[in-house]
Amino acid sequence: MEDELLKEINSESEYEISYRILVEAGEDMFHNLGLKHWYPPISRTEYMAQLKGSKFFLYSVNDQIVATFALSTQDNSYPDPIWNNIDDAFVLSKLAVLPKYQHNRIGKKCLKAIEKYALENGKSRILLDAVAEHPFLQKFYEGNGFNLVSQKEIISKRGNICEIQLFENVLYE
Repeated sequence: MEDELLKEINSESEYEISYRILVEAGEDMFHNLGLKHWYPPISRTEYMAQLKGSKFFLYSVNDQIVATFALSTQDNSYPDPIWNNIDDAFVLSKLAVLPKYQHNRIGKKCLKAIEKYALENGKSRILLDAVAEHPFLQKFYEGNGFNLVSQKEIISKRGNICEIQLFENVLYE
């Protein structure tokens, strides 16, 4: 049996690990899928500023850190809000799994841990957005209980126009 751990980040070294996972995942998506939404990498300072007010997490399996993500109660991922009502929700962003651990159900395990955390913290929904051109994300999120609620064109904080899909998972205890 694997020993799994979800840990809220609370040190500079852990923030650096989270940032490095995001950079590595972004480089992998760029080189293998041609996706540019996380490439070239933003600076660590920009990463922290984009997610101001978020709680950052690391996910470990057998004492090996394999993934990271951020949860927020604010709609601050883009210059303009993308969600109408988030009072009862966490907004999930920057879910990234180290490339060498992908395709091992780590993303699914992270989502289950996020669901549990959300319920323990009085939230009944998880909201997220995903770049529409990623060939696997819609199937992945829908296969893990999320419903595609809309698709829209947005301007990213980098000033790029991109198409995103908005997903919602309504949680039940």
